[in-house]
Amino acid sequence: MLKTFMSLPQPMPESILDQFPCPVSKIDRNYYILYRNTASVRSNGPTPPEAYARHCYEWIGRSERCPQCAVAQAFASGHVETQEKLNFTEDQRLVRLEQTAIPVFAANGEIAYVLEVDLDTTATLALQQDNETTFTQTIFAFAELIEKRDAYTGRHSANTCSIALKLGQQLGLPSNKLDDLSTAALLHDIGKIGIPESVLLKPGRLTETERLQIQEHPRIGYDVLCKVNRFAHLADYVLYHHEWMNGSGYPTQRSGDDIPLLARILSVADVFEALTAHRVYRPAMSKEQALSIIQQGCGSQFDEKVVACLLSLPDIH
Repeated sequence: MLKTFMSLPQPMPESILDQFPCPVSKIDRNYYILYRNTASVRSNGPTPPEAYARHCYEWIGRSERCPQCAVAQAFASGHVETQEKLNFTEDQRLVRLEQTAIPVFAANGEIAYVLEVDLDTTATLALQQDNETTFTQTIFAFAELIEKRDAYTGRHSANTCSIALKLGQQLGLPSNKLDDLSTAALLHDIGKIGIPESVLLKPGRLTETERLQIQEHPRIGYDVLCKVNRFAHLADYVLYHHEWMNGSGYPTQRSGDDIPLLARILSVADVFEALTAHRVYRPAMSKEQALSIIQQGCGSQFDEKVVACLLSLPDIH
């Protein structure tokens, strides 16, 4: 698998990280602290100036790297890694933390640093629910970052959500499935946060390597959503939204009814919206042209029932 997760303009805007509701730190390959956000300082106290010249584990009084270090694992694998650990806060409370380490890639394909996101999991049930909400907010903050680096992707997700909901209503989905479809549609391209801008915004034809990088975004999105309990049941819809009915899609080559219905709905809504929107490498197509292309893929790429619903929508033509 390609070792890509996040590639953002360097440096990543720290003003955005300061808005995250849970502690976030930037750590480089040599385990030096590059930056800690406001929530991290609030939880663990300010970073002494001399700490930036020491390894992160030395700052907390260790002589060597923490066992099962999620940051080390993220540097080694190039993927999102998690672990749980005990830690003392600034007011000397012992807390259990769920640490998520997210590799951030530079334009040259190397990991520039790892974002360590800490979630306090020691709370009571009510507070645990609050923590889940906090991490949910963090995921949506990451989704917002996509729009900040690529306004097209942000608009595309919102427009895809609108089309997908119309298709879901036409198919008679119950309200809970419509809610799932709405959230999955808004987050279906969150994996593009792991695609280098040089590829994501390239105006010309992609190379084979670049095409394979783009095809990793459903799996990256899946990995992200699986880390959040509230979104874990939506991860398959994101993973499979580029699969084809005949098994020629990506990333797993699933086919037919093995592709979840919500993913099949997302596939049609995603492609229709993409075809009718301006892209960096081509102008927008007319709705008639887009519908013609989708009809040509009916049964091979797209679910026939979903396509029929698209064609029946009164405001599509």
